[in-house]
Amino acid sequence: MLFAAGITDSKRIPVKTSKKPKEINTPPIIEISQKLSKDGKSLSIITVITDNDSDGIDAEISWKQVQGHSDAIFENNNPNTLTPTLELPKKGMYRFEASITDGEFDFRRSIEVIRK
Repeated sequence: MLFAAGITDSKRIPVKTSKKPKEINTPPIIEISQKLSKDGKSLSIITVITDNDSDGIDAEISWKQVQGHSDAIFENNNPNTLTPTLELPKKGMYRFEASITDGEFDFRRSIEVIRK
């Protein structure tokens, strides 16, 4: 005689399932303010990026000049900061653009300043 043993009641075997909720990426909120020095030669930009999602990816930013009579100079040669300070060498209108990404969403924001 041949006997086979087995469990036919699934309640006897505890099944562990790991249901980790999928992290949702929401677009960050971007606020940009600027302040021109009294002599007009220096521009300070303050960027606040509020990213309340739980995906664990921090937003990144990079600034570049897209228009102007002369090339502006980034302090410490660093355009990849939330708070760049720039030297505006000549009088005229300057436009700067920020590229912001959080891994899924890409944004562009620009500001203009006139050095008199």
